[in-house]
Amino acid sequence: MDIALVGGGIGGLTAAACLLRDGHRVRIYEQARHVGEIGAAVQMSANAVKVLYHLGLKDRLEAQAVKPTAFEFRRFDSGELLHEIKLGEDHAQRHGHPYYQIHRVDLHAALLEVVEQLDPQALQLGYRAIEVLEDEHSASIVFEDGRQVRANLVVGSDGIKSVVRKHVVDADPPVFTGQVAWRLAIPIERIAPAILWVASSGPGKKNPGPRASHGKSWTKTMPAGTRSCGRRLTTWTVTNASAGP
Repeated sequence: MDIALVGGGIGGLTAAACLLRDGHRVRIYEQARHVGEIGAAVQMSANAVKVLYHLGLKDRLEAQAVKPTAFEFRRFDSGELLHEIKLGEDHAQRHGHPYYQIHRVDLHAALLEVVEQLDPQALQLGYRAIEVLEDEHSASIVFEDGRQVRANLVVGSDGIKSVVRKHVVDADPPVFTGQVAWRLAIPIERIAPAILWVASSGPGKKNPGPRASHGKSWTKTMPAGTRSCGRRLTTWTVTNASAGP
């Protein structure tokens, strides 16, 4: 099949790699003009890791990702242990594959290499999709500059502001949950080993477990408040913390 994907992030590259391995002609249309990824780290349990192993990324994950042994959930005020989730060998034996934490940049780069090895022309940059059209035979993507491509199948991997979702489901905007978080990165040598896998909870807030990547950095999601803060930004890069909603 001739398949077109909108969006060249982690989801788009993973889908493209799997489809290319199955023999399809695949083109990924990404709005950015330069290859790259931003953001924080991601956690991947066995179901996701199974796919990445299928794509030949086991050695890459072993070299760049981290395998936490457990998550500890503690009270924010006393440090009392409330719950523990066993990971490490326990997770691998129970589910068939390990549990990893890795930075998005590292994972994106690994997936991009797989795609480029399968088809160096698969990723097309500078294509901002604005509309999806279809008839009984095929589907088309219309881009901001007037270009248009047709394919047997169009796959949406274009994130929370998806153009494809608007066509397939509806045009309703994403709904703000009232929860806001800041993320930070700290050199791993500055973090005490005892707190590497701790998640804390408090009134109206949850401080999710940290994620380490490449053995060199530690990232943490810090709750900034709930509905009262009024922020409705959906972005990884905020440079003015005092900006309004």
